[in-house]
Amino acid sequence: MSTYVCSDIHGQFDAWLDALVKSNIDLSSGDELIILGDLIDRGEESLACVEMAFELMDRYPGQVTYLMGNHEKMFLDFVKTNPESPNGYIDMMITGSHWFQNGGLATVSSFLSEVEVERENFYAVRASLIQKHDNLIERLNNLPYYKVDKEFNFVYVHAGFRSDRRLEDQYKEDMLWIREEFFKSFTPVKGDVLEGKLIIHGHTPVQYMPDYQGGGFYQGKHHIGIDGGAAAGNSVLVVKMDDLSYVEEKIKNEVV
Repeated sequence: MSTYVCSDIHGQFDAWLDALVKSNIDLSSGDELIILGDLIDRGEESLACVEMAFELMDRYPGQVTYLMGNHEKMFLDFVKTNPESPNGYIDMMITGSHWFQNGGLATVSSFLSEVEVERENFYAVRASLIQKHDNLIERLNNLPYYKVDKEFNFVYVHAGFRSDRRLEDQYKEDMLWIREEFFKSFTPVKGDVLEGKLIIHGHTPVQYMPDYQGGGFYQGKHHIGIDGGAAAGNSVLVVKMDDLSYVEEKIKNEVV
């Protein structure tokens, strides 16, 4: 039984599926799959990505983990606003604009394929998403933010952690958004769960990591980055944690 990890698929369903097949993952034999968030936005097939993740979770309970990413959180922040509440209209406009500017319109087109959506019509977009995908939204809202693997001394998270803060005290926003403060230097609290663990994350494309060698994942002293840059049209990575072998599948479809 082996553990496979991927992150930041960003709606690139075909590349993701090809990478999983080429990795030889076999969930029916007990393999484990950990998805570090950002299945949605920018690519054309966000809905297919999310539906496959949940289908695999249902089919192989306990073997498939889907963690919250910052793009899932932007989506949820938008649909969870109540435009009828005090300041609700402003909140909807702010969260909607933020999400759309970060690739959310591609997700709207994927989730509501039969609807021609105008960027400024946030009321209609929000209402349609809730009406058509209420169950999916609820499941996304319950995604965990990290996973600890004590057997192999790994901790999985979307973006990373802040130094000198215990795992239980980490801010959710940092776990979704942190970049340089984490991967350039990270100091765990002595005696905390994070001490001595290798942290596996996405969020920051490997192409932006210092001293990146031009292929595969990036390994630093305290972390491994596996975001292949699908959001920018680069590639999807699937890493086998047992031996750190990997599959890198190049993106063929246009990103938004």
